Amino acid sequence: MDRINQESKQLEKSEDEVLELQNSYKNSIDYIKRMVEQDNSEMLLESFYQNIENCNKIINSTNKEDELLKSLDKFSTINIAKYTYGKEQAAYSKDEDNREIASKALKVAFEIDKDFKKIPYDQLEYLPSQKSGFKEEGQARTWDSMDFEDESCGVDNLNYITDKDNFFSNIVSKISEELFLNEYIMGTFKHGVPILKGQTEKDAYNLRSKDKSKRTSFFRIFEVEYIINGHRDEAVNSMLTKSEIMAIRLIANVLHIYTDNSKSTRVTALAAALSSWCAGLSTPFIQTMLTLSWATFESLYDINLLEKGGKVPLFKTNNQWITDISGAVIKKEVNKADNDTLCLSYHDYLKIFLVAMNKDKKLSRVQDIVKLNTSVKNPGFLLNDCKVFIKADTKVSIKNLFLAFPMFTADTRRNISRTYISESMYLGY
Repeated sequence: MDRINQESKQLEKSEDEVLELQNSYKNSIDYIKRMVEQDNSEMLLESFYQNIENCNKIINSTNKEDELLKSLDKFSTINIAKYTYGKEQAAYSKDEDNREIASKALKVAFEIDKDFKKIPYDQLEYLPSQKSGFKEEGQARTWDSMDFEDESCGVDNLNYITDKDNFFSNIVSKISEELFLNEYIMGTFKHGVPILKGQTEKDAYNLRSKDKSKRTSFFRIFEVEYIINGHRDEAVNSMLTKSEIMAIRLIANVLHIYTDNSKSTRVTALAAALSSWCAGLSTPFIQTMLTLSWATFESLYDINLLEKGGKVPLFKTNNQWITDISGAVIKKEVNKADNDTLCLSYHDYLKIFLVAMNKDKKLSRVQDIVKLNTSVKNPGFLLNDCKVFIKADTKVSIKNLFLAFPMFTADTRRNISRTYISESMYLGY
């Protein structure tokens, strides 16, 4: 009673402006207070002991849904202790639980390739980014061990993808400032998707009109991904980038399911059917995890399309949705919106991540790539030993002025009419 009275006083002092919530909570507190104020201990104890006895009788039949529901009907109910589960009709859904399938699909999609290059530790300490204090990122996010039946795992990953909202907060103000640097990075270094659908091989050439894939380099492929993530393991850089794209796609696809009535209805029905063993008490949690697992199927399809050079709408319409709740592909790839400004390619996601980066960190990792690539042909090469110079060769001519002395004929004056000066200038650091 002391706790209830304390809560009632706190409620009266609350400045919450949502009156409906306040009134609902106040009514609940008053109802509990009326129950506690009465001395119903003997009646309650008798009811509880009877229910404990019933539980002991049916504990071995909990794996049989029909028997469990019938046994629950035998529980004693008294006026002040009401059981509100739906025991007359069991929930039904024609869909099957998709959570285990989604976990396996993630495990396959995020397996790390062991054949990619790693920066040896004896070279790592000499990289400009390490000397500048920018350490390598952590391991790739463990999407491959996602368990959609584990509440803590689900909450952790939901928190992770909702944190992506902060990721976009400063992008707009930085776009114009770093546009040229980011275009230099994209135009000079290799990355996971060299050519988009509809492009030719020349579109993948670097800024010197040379094929980037044939350039001598330390990393096999993922140079831009290293600049973004900074891990010594090329495969981890690829997975980290893929993980960030996965998080963004999950945000968009989860929102789509929640706002699409037909999809959310199917998810709710399946969650109710799966939670019937516990009288529906776990329906909200299962509903959330089924939504996340369905969004996972769609997001994995999106990533597969992006890695093949395609584009994916940032926020999909119902006509652009590809997968069923089971994970099956229910329609062919939608190409109509490929040229839509809200459709993003793998290149676009890389540019987004570059814009979001700290500028000094980004420049240091560009220097890392320059050092590593140069060291392939020149072992021991250090960027600290280098100088940068711009040389300008200038040739200037000046018209000569002469008096019309008789000894200078017209031809002579014509030949010596201009003086030429050549000069070389250097600017460097």
